[in-house]
Amino acid sequence: MEVGRVDPGPHHQGRQSLDELLRVNMNARVPSRQAHLSVRARPTLIPSDGLAKVLAYYRNHWAALTAFLDDPELPVDNSRTEREFQYVAKLRLNCLFAGGTEGAHRAAVLLGIVATCRRLKLDVEAYLTWVFVRVGTHRDKYDLTAAELTPAAYLRAHPAA
Repeated sequence: MEVGRVDPGPHHQGRQSLDELLRVNMNARVPSRQAHLSVRARPTLIPSDGLAKVLAYYRNHWAALTAFLDDPELPVDNSRTEREFQYVAKLRLNCLFAGGTEGAHRAAVLLGIVATCRRLKLDVEAYLTWVFVRVGTHRDKYDLTAAELTPAAYLRAHPAA
């Protein structure tokens, strides 16, 4: 059975197909929620009311808020991104005295590299060792461009990593 599909069971014989029911249901329900939120409550609220601001937000961002309904590849939430930002928040105290803006910039670049390696499930230490050998003492020997030194390029060169 496909992911996201529901087995209708034996009681479903002779009725509309499940795909047809889901299509009708999705087409009928999603716009009606938006219409219910924005049309019925909006005329009774003053613009400075907190609920009016919430309704305006939903009305203005409705397409983005419901995009995951049309595309099953989109995540429902952004928890993975939020978890990555937790690493940055935890490191703020440790990086408080980075030695100036240049040190802070270098720390931010390294944090971005580490986050990319984690997302690609790469060993960060192995990747950084591989890169530093190629850009440090052996730059002329390898003659690689910046694009050939990215974590994605490392993954292509070392698929078992």
